[in-house]
Amino acid sequence: MRELGQYLEKYRSLAPPEASIRKVLAQVLHDECGFDLKEKDLALQRGGVIISCHPTLRSEIMRTAPHVLTTLQHSHNIRLAFIR
Repeated sequence: MRELGQYLEKYRSLAPPEASIRKVLAQVLHDECGFDLKEKDLALQRGGVIISCHPTLRSEIMRTAPHVLTTLQHSHNIRLAFIR
C-alpha cells in the first residue's frame, strides 16, 4: 500500500495543458507590458485568449497584442489566433 501512495504522489500536482499556456502567457504579458495578471484572468477559448481585467490594462494589452502573439509563437511555440 505504501508503494501505491508513493506512485500516486507524483500525480497530485498535475494541471490541465492550458494551465501551462496561461502561465507562459502571463509571463510574456508581464515582460511586454510591465504588469502582472493572474492566471485565472486568462481564459483560452477557440484558439485565442479572453482577458478579464481593467479596461486600461486591456487597452495596453491590445496595443501590444501583435508583438505578444509573435513572441509566443517564436519563443514558446504557442500559436494563438487572437487576444480579446
